[in-house]
Amino acid sequence: RLGFPRERVYSNLETRGNCVAASIPLALVEAWEAGKLEGHQKVLLVGTAAGLMLGGVLLEL
Repeated sequence: RLGFPRERVYSNLETRGNCVAASIPLALVEAWEAGKLEGHQKVLLVGTAAGLMLGGVLLEL
């Protein structure tokens, strides 16, 4: 929906399920260890919460 190519979006929902507060750091470490991230790369981390809560941060590794 946001226009990002599927191959550029990392998701571990199928293998880990919903890990609540640990979901984002866990996915970040998994993507790094899998070689999907490299230094000086921008990474968008987005999380949701109950209701209409949404938060995100753009990091440069």
